[in-house]
Amino acid sequence: MDLARALRDFGHEVHVLAHRYEPMKGISFHSVAVPLKPFGLQNWTFAKNVRLALSRNEFDIVNGLSQIYPQDIYRLGDGVHKHWLTVRRPRIFSHLYDKVSPRHRLLLHLEKKIFSPGNFRRIIANSELCKQHAITYYKVPPQLIDVIFCGVDFDIFNSSVHNEGAQSRASLGIGRKAIVVLFVGTNYERKGLDTLLQAISRLRYKENYRLLVVGKGNIPRYQKLAHKLGLREITIFCGFQEHMPSFYGAADIFVLPSYYDPFGNVCLEAMACGLPVITTRETGVSELMAHGKSGFIMDHPGNISAL
Repeated sequence: MDLARALRDFGHEVHVLAHRYEPMKGISFHSVAVPLKPFGLQNWTFAKNVRLALSRNEFDIVNGLSQIYPQDIYRLGDGVHKHWLTVRRPRIFSHLYDKVSPRHRLLLHLEKKIFSPGNFRRIIANSELCKQHAITYYKVPPQLIDVIFCGVDFDIFNSSVHNEGAQSRASLGIGRKAIVVLFVGTNYERKGLDTLLQAISRLRYKENYRLLVVGKGNIPRYQKLAHKLGLREITIFCGFQEHMPSFYGAADIFVLPSYYDPFGNVCLEAMACGLPVITTRETGVSELMAHGKSGFIMDHPGNISAL
């Protein structure tokens, strides 16, 4: 909505097509219906209903922030799904899985349509990594892709978060002397939480550490893994949180060992808060980092020993 507000303030007529929205002065909203489940069908139905809405209206520019087509400008913010599937499984099995999984078949079909000639005029990628995947998997001409890195709100994310660090730790039951490792992500598998848990389990004095896991994900599955690795007492699953500065303030180090992340805004937020960051080459934000200076970059996701 920041983009919509900015365009409105510049004097443009702005229309927002979305499933959910909060009314905002000077912006016209169009409600787009989607089913509650399943996830893959949600994306496909949303794209279909957006096309219907676009056919009933005349807009000078259509700027897409989600998987829809056709559009003038597509912001490729969540990466290329086809690449994630090749990373997620050995290639020989991934193709078989794609053929039998309705969800992935729908997402791949939608993705192919988005990148087809005539369905876009320009693509904005949030990293060179993301740009290269669009070129590799869908033969998008490089000259049609612009890379614009994500930004961070320094009014919210800055070193002042540590002023409330002691209070944040106390609310989580963490002592002052504990070394707090923070992980933030909405897809634990893709973000490499398994790698982080296994790495912490190998620490000589792991009882001195606390791991905070923030964000949506399959919590029961990873709680079982933490228990299996002997980390149940030092791992705290916090779920989704609205107020993130307090968690950055409670942490000593931030780790995001992603297998694939088009950018990784949380790394930028952590750095803005003054935290040392560990991530991987498969995270777009690593393009803004200098290894050993502004953070530490793992060359190979899943390398437990390197982490």
